[in-house]
Amino acid sequence: MPPPTAATAQIITNIDGACQAVVQNRKRDVLILYYPSGARVMEWDIRDTYSELRTAATRETPIPKLDLLIHTNGGDPVAAYVSHKRLGAFARIWTCSFPKRHTALER
Repeated sequence: MPPPTAATAQIITNIDGACQAVVQNRKRDVLILYYPSGARVMEWDIRDTYSELRTAATRETPIPKLDLLIHTNGGDPVAAYVSHKRLGAFARIWTCSFPKRHTALER
């Protein structure tokens, strides 16, 4: 994979900074699942999410508290359900947030 452009690197830095602010404010870990425009949650995402969680916790030693932020345009409901079940196995307490999207249909 080629190195990120300066603009992409700045975006990553900004996201990391925002995540650290959330961690400090909420006093819990944060997992962000970000899907850019046009991308959707799919079954293969479960494997990636599971792998990421396995680096931080096990069923025997779960994450005490976790905030999950999902930014997506939709996708496979089965993948979302299975991801939800996986999270329950790796975090004692967790909160899931979805940013509100504004569309032309909203008033």
